[in-house]
Amino acid sequence: MRRTNSRITSSPSAGAIVALLTDPEVTRVLDPGSHHLTEADVTVSMIRRCLEKLRQCNCRLQDELERLERIRTHERQGRALPAVPEDPVRFPHGAQWDGPISIAVLGRAAAKQDTWACDVTEDAATLAVPPGGAALALANTVDPIIRPGQWVLIAGAETSVRDGDLVVADAGGRRLLRRVWINGSDLHLESANPVQPTKPIIVPRASTAVRRICGVLYEPLRSPGTRASAEPHEWQPRADFDAACLPTLRAITVEGDSLAPLARRGQHVLVSAKQPVGETTLEPGGLAVLETSDETIGNVIKRVFRRNGEWVLVSPNPVEPHAALVVRLTSITAAWPLRGVLFESVVPQGS
Repeated sequence: MRRTNSRITSSPSAGAIVALLTDPEVTRVLDPGSHHLTEADVTVSMIRRCLEKLRQCNCRLQDELERLERIRTHERQGRALPAVPEDPVRFPHGAQWDGPISIAVLGRAAAKQDTWACDVTEDAATLAVPPGGAALALANTVDPIIRPGQWVLIAGAETSVRDGDLVVADAGGRRLLRRVWINGSDLHLESANPVQPTKPIIVPRASTAVRRICGVLYEPLRSPGTRASAEPHEWQPRADFDAACLPTLRAITVEGDSLAPLARRGQHVLVSAKQPVGETTLEPGGLAVLETSDETIGNVIKRVFRRNGEWVLVSPNPVEPHAALVVRLTSITAAWPLRGVLFESVVPQGS
């Protein structure tokens, strides 16, 4: 298994697969004519040994297919659509900011003991949100990462778009909110919603303006209002986004992948100011960093459902959820409501 100019090479699994398929205990059953001089008939014991060898082969084959798929995905994500001085079509701008916006880093979050623990520090680290803009999500094509009514933070035109990036695109007047894959002169725009997938759309690069999504803000939610076109747009340029809300937030660095797909390793969740338990503005099911005095729980990132005298804390990961936690109200000292996520295009100041 070797391909020119590729990292796909022969592996131990590939050699083991060939060895198992050419093993005499396999070939004399799959090709009984080859042993007619020494074996009169294929026996039950021979078939059982053959099946065991084939089961081993299947396990090796699955491992090899997974390895090749990881390599293929990595190679695809290494391809980039270079930034161009001018869009092939005019990009419909909404709210924009011209310079980087600084956000203080509050701490870090990591998976510990089957939950998400958050360590809050007072270190004076900061991040910089590069110049860009904001638009309003209208569709659930990338739900649960971005939901209708939330704000999409958009990188500037100078930022390259790579395979697998979340993007907003304007394809001949139709505004799309998708994950992009680059295929020569075409762009494949796919849904990232695992529950309600949407049919992929293939558009020519020559007539499509694309911007990389660098984050999402959950609030303030906005209604899309009246559409000017009958075309089913998936995002909307808006002028009523106030970028001054960004430096009022705090960032928490994500370690590991237990918050996927909402936030991944190296990204940052954004939280607003700490709220006392009795004054929290959290809606039912809202995400928050919770400070608790319970040593078995500590500080965690959870969806919150309040009921008399206690809070039910639910895992935010829809793919690998953990058991819900029930915490007495007296054990919760404060809540930091989650307001959004900053993706990979966010860079440290001075880097």
